[in-house]
Amino acid sequence: MTQREVAPSRPLPLCPSGHRPRCMFDARRLESKGGFFVECRSSATPKCPSFDLAWAHWYKMHGMHPMATRRACAAALPQLQLRLVRGAGR
Repeated sequence: MTQREVAPSRPLPLCPSGHRPRCMFDARRLESKGGFFVECRSSATPKCPSFDLAWAHWYKMHGMHPMATRRACAAALPQLQLRLVRGAGR
């Protein structure tokens, strides 16, 4: 079998239909239609020479912006809470 599922180096968001995508690798040469692609039950990207290209194509194909997803996953920065104190002369 020439195709196998690989663990993606970056998270992949669900497709607009809510299906979980998976990253696949076809071990054939690029000239023989091999390479990386991302697929779910309702869609699939064309085969690309690298996972990064397949990942970018997945976002473009579904009209998503990768930076918006990355910002949503970022942790909130810690906040410093200061207590207001009256002046010492009162």
